[in-house]
Order: sequence, then C-alpha cells, then structure tokens
Amino acid sequence: MRQTKQLIPIIFIVFLGFLAVKNFLTEFQASEISPFSNALISLLQNLAAIGLFLLLFWHIFKSHEPDTTSLKNPARTGWLSFFVISTICILTVIIVNPRGLYGIRIFPQLANALKQEKIQYFNNLDYDPELIILGSSRSLTIAPAYIKNSLGLSTYNFGFSGVRPSELSLLGDLIFADQKKELPHVILFEISPANITGTEGINFAEIPIEFLPYMSAQDAAHLILDRYLELFNMHQFSEAVYVLQYIGGKPPQTYWEVQPDGYSRFFPPDTLSQALERQLKERQNMEPCEDFDPESDEILQKFVSLSDEKNTSIIFYYSPVHPTFKQEYMDISPKYEWCKKIFFDLLIGIDNKSSSIFFVDLSDPATAQLAIDGSGFYDGFHITPANAEKLIDYLAPTIQLANQVAEANREKQP
Repeated sequence: MRQTKQLIPIIFIVFLGFLAVKNFLTEFQASEISPFSNALISLLQNLAAIGLFLLLFWHIFKSHEPDTTSLKNPARTGWLSFFVISTICILTVIIVNPRGLYGIRIFPQLANALKQEKIQYFNNLDYDPELIILGSSRSLTIAPAYIKNSLGLSTYNFGFSGVRPSELSLLGDLIFADQKKELPHVILFEISPANITGTEGINFAEIPIEFLPYMSAQDAAHLILDRYLELFNMHQFSEAVYVLQYIGGKPPQTYWEVQPDGYSRFFPPDTLSQALERQLKERQNMEPCEDFDPESDEILQKFVSLSDEKNTSIIFYYSPVHPTFKQEYMDISPKYEWCKKIFFDLLIGIDNKSSSIFFVDLSDPATAQLAIDGSGFYDGFHITPANAEKLIDYLAPTIQLANQVAEANREKQP
C-alpha cells in the first residue's frame, strides 16, 4: 500500500511532464518539419518522448530520495509508469474517439470523423437517393432537403472533408455495388485541384473500415495496421483531451455537424477576412499542381465507365473560389492560371466522352450570382448554405437534363 501511494504522485508528475513536451512539439508544429509522417514513426517518437521523461524522473527522484522503497527497482517503477500512462492514453482515445475510428460516439467528433459517420448514415437511409453529391468539404453545405423541395429529387450528400482520389474511387465502388439500394440517377460531383492531389502521406487509419471489401490486400492490411498504431498516437490523445471540454454538446470550432441526409453545418473558427489571410499565408510556399496525382485521371475515367455501365449521369462542377483569394493567390503564384488550364483540359476531355457526363465551371462566384461577403463564404473555398442554394438554383437545368438522360438510358435497357 505504501509503495502504491508513493507511485501515484510519481506517475502523475511523469504524465504532466509528457503532456508538456507534447504541447511544446505541437505548438511549434514539429510534425510539419519532420521528414517522416507515417503512424509507425509517430509511435516511435511518442515512445521516445515517454522514455525521456522516465529517465528524467529517475534522475531527479533518485538524487533526492535515494532510500525510497519504490526506487530500489527503478526499472520496475519505470515500466509501471509507462504502462499506466499508455493505458490512460489508449482508453481516453477509444472512449472519446475524436476521429470516429473506434465506434463509440459519446462526445463530439472532429472533421476527420465525418467519413465514418456519413457511411453509417448512408447505409441506414430509408430511401434510395436519386441524386448523390460527391466531393470535398466544399460540397458539405449543399442541403439535400433543398434539392428535394426545388427539384423533387431525393438526395444524399456524400461529400467528405479532406477527400483523396483513392477515397473517391472507393466511394464509387461502395455506391454502385450496393445491391440494397436503387442506383442514383445523377451524381453531382464537386471537383477542384484540392481533391485530385497525390496520396503521399495519407493516413490509412482514417479511411473508413467499410471500404475494406473494395481495397487491395496490401492497402487493407495497411489500414488495419495504421488503425491499431493510431491508438498510440499522442496527437489523437491531445485531440481527445480537447474534445472532452465539449461533453455538454457544444461543438468544437472547425467542427462539421453532420445530419442524417449528409448535410453538414460548419462552425467557422475565423471571420472571412481572417480565414482568407490565414489560407494565403499557408500557400505562400506552395506551387499549384505540385502534388497533382496522375492517377486522378484514371479515377475520373473510372466514374465515366461506371456512368455508362450503370446508366447514371454525372455532373462535374468546379467549386467556387472567393475572388479576393483568387486574385491575391495569382499575385503570389503566377502559375495559378496554368494549373487551372491543366485541370480544365482534363475535365473538358471527360465531358466530351459521353452524353451522360456534364461539366460546369463555377469557379467564378459571379457565374451563379453568389454573395462574396461573410454571408456567402466562410473562407476562400467553403460556401455558406445560402450560397449553396444559389449554386443549386444555377445547376438546376443541368441536373434536370442529367436526370432525363439517365431515365431515357434506363428505359432503353432490355
């Protein structure tokens, strides 16, 4: 009992010291300057940080209390401290589940948990969507209820925050392989350079487990291993501690709140001007198209093939960009228009391959008469629900035509 009482403050001090170092590393964004980014290296870094504090603990306490019973076996004390700290961290991550990776949903979850939540909502739908929205977080504020009321098409918003080309491909497999639901007539596909970037550095742990049947054996094994290793990721633990303060239900800032039809409310952390300034600073040293993924063309072609095979029309639309961001970014990087031309050539080439494929350029907000103040944009790319409704109003004739083409093609089937 005496030994246990002596160990409790020791473990507590080690734990506080460990959190102090993690806070220091996070504050200085050490992960961004590290040449390594996979979960295994992250695990080793976290273990090294814990080991450093254990050594520090041994040195300090041994020098001040050399006769303490609990320190006669420092290795045992150290391993016990490590075990207790690891257990606390792992249980906190599983129970709070900030990224939605482990099933439990007691607390609010961060944006990267949307993928898990959206697939669960889709699988539990009591209707077959006639229109499905795909894309990045730029499409999340499009309300299926508005499309149903204005166009009469039942809709599900399957937009993902931080979506990758490989995930879009897996989403296509999931949607078109679902035998329980009637295939959608139309897919409204929000697209921009943001969701055709490369897969280097992708965290397989955050890919929804529902995608396993459609993944290669190698990628599936990678997903399972990364999800296990993510339990030891102290960055996720710090996210869990952050989320704990919102047990009363108030969503954290930058949190997307998902509805059962896929529509998402956004709680912006900044004003529009602050967000534009931040985004421009983040891109000062970035070159447009520097991480363009050549496989994106193949993945987009896959959707064209699925469109022909399943008699589903696809509308690709280039998402709006705030004019202030566009102009200032062009000043920073003259290659912006060159990058956009590469991207447009790719989409126009796809548009010309099938009568079921449509492409609409909405990069200029004036095209759909979108508001460009705080009532219309959260930042340089994300539009408010009010602007999302205007966007749908502009796309309405194309959506109706695409739906008619899909119905006509299905009627031709024997």
